Amino acid sequence: MWIVLAFSVTALIASFRLLRDPDPKHLAAVRALTWADTFAIVTGVLSNLIAVFSHMAKTGDGTLALYQGLAESIAPAVLGASLLSLAWLIVAVAVRRGPIS
Repeated sequence: MWIVLAFSVTALIASFRLLRDPDPKHLAAVRALTWADTFAIVTGVLSNLIAVFSHMAKTGDGTLALYQGLAESIAPAVLGASLLSLAWLIVAVAVRRGPIS
């Protein structure tokens, strides 16, 4: 979660930089940070799923434990996707304000 949060906040900062100074290198930075954050989100969700399934295999917990574990496993995706949506909304405003040259 911390890595997802760090990449997401960095992408937000880069999108605000693009809004302030419409330069293609800032847009490229937002794109690169978005990819890094996307991979961090996928890694976070998968590592959470590994933990849930490992715990269930050791303890033999039932269906309710599985549902709770799956619900908690998608938290990195919710956090990352929400912040990336905000970052790209800021990019859309920057692009709407004028050409990025």
